[in-house]
Amino acid sequence: MAHWIRFEHQGQTGFGTLDGEAIAVHAGEMFEEPQPTGETVPLADVKVLTPCVPSKMICLWNNFHALAERLGVAEPAEPLYFLKSPSAFLAHGETIRRPKSYSGNVVYEGELGIVIGRRCSNVGEDEAGDYIFGYTCVNDVTAADIISKDPTFAQWARAKSFDTFGVFGPVIATGLDPAGLSIRTVVDGKERQSYPVSDMIFQPHRLVSFLSRDMTLLPGDVIACGTSIGVGAMRGASNAIEVSIEGIGTLSNAFVQQVPFRYGEDPPRPMRVCVVGAGAIGGLMAARLAGAGHPVTVIDQGAHLAAIQDNGLKLIWEDGTEHVARVEAVESAAQAGWPVACIAARQVSMPSPTISMSPRAARRTAPPRHGPNIIFCESTGALPQPSRARKVRWIATGAPSAPRVTSATIAGQMPPEGCFSPAWKRSVGGGERCRPRETR
Repeated sequence: MAHWIRFEHQGQTGFGTLDGEAIAVHAGEMFEEPQPTGETVPLADVKVLTPCVPSKMICLWNNFHALAERLGVAEPAEPLYFLKSPSAFLAHGETIRRPKSYSGNVVYEGELGIVIGRRCSNVGEDEAGDYIFGYTCVNDVTAADIISKDPTFAQWARAKSFDTFGVFGPVIATGLDPAGLSIRTVVDGKERQSYPVSDMIFQPHRLVSFLSRDMTLLPGDVIACGTSIGVGAMRGASNAIEVSIEGIGTLSNAFVQQVPFRYGEDPPRPMRVCVVGAGAIGGLMAARLAGAGHPVTVIDQGAHLAAIQDNGLKLIWEDGTEHVARVEAVESAAQAGWPVACIAARQVSMPSPTISMSPRAARRTAPPRHGPNIIFCESTGALPQPSRARKVRWIATGAPSAPRVTSATIAGQMPPEGCFSPAWKRSVGGGERCRPRETR
């Protein structure tokens, strides 16, 4: 068994075999009978690169029995796959970064990667092993919310191909039988995935055979064999992700993002927002909207009002990061004036149109002074704490042709009916992920 590695040392790119903490440097081409030079380089003295430079990475979906059962989907009759852009490739030890153009969930997926060693087209399953050079670790990072964003077209390539989302390495292990291997993913010291290669629907040799009928596989191409149960979002300001496969090694990277980050992919158009009641729900919404650049007015009373006026609203994240939002705080709707969007997180001081009614009735009864583009968000009951939050309904008033601010604009991950589900609370940093507090 050998572990092949590519590296940069003193400004030069090289490759060789890794033995412990030393690299035996080789010359020639990795896939064409490379020869040792006799030189060794300490691993600590080099920058680790991706172990090969693929022309493409082919990634499998729904390739494990356990995951298919968990998702309640049928096992495919032939491999289901997509391509990941070469510009996404990232080496061991490098930093995975949240794209500036995307603000939804970013998830890890620990996987086994097959590395092709010879040009391969239309090969049978019994000969496919002759074209496999070795195996590597893959973290198939995914912008999960993009895949089904457009109901007419599943955007797999886009969701998978952001810069730094194609992580693999640190080595290619040769002379290895993958049948008895297991893939283990650890995030911030906690095991999130542990599943066996033996549970694959399409085993490596069969995969190579199938894929070679569709396209020519070139030396260095990587096939990411798909993932199984345990995929999850990376939510902290920094997350350490390790994908380990015995006999290959451990692929280690950090995922870094600014927390909190804005929801909504496009830069938001500022809108005047009024939040009635700044408790756990109202305070969170007000702080997030203010952080996204919207002018926010909070209506509250007593000690809450005084504290917000003096100190703003503070969000304390699970990693200890603090974010203070400065908002205007007043005691009544009359002082607030009429904003574009009004969020009633507590049933106090709300004028007549926020009484529970249909959108059609709201349009009939809304006084003209409210303007054509006002939106109300009303709670149908008190919201004492996030875990007991009830449904919220959105009422749009004004002419049907007028521009409308939707719930997706105000809080990008809110379901259409505005239900404060546990999944939604997690996606916007609520629940156990974020503890909104007024600064006292």
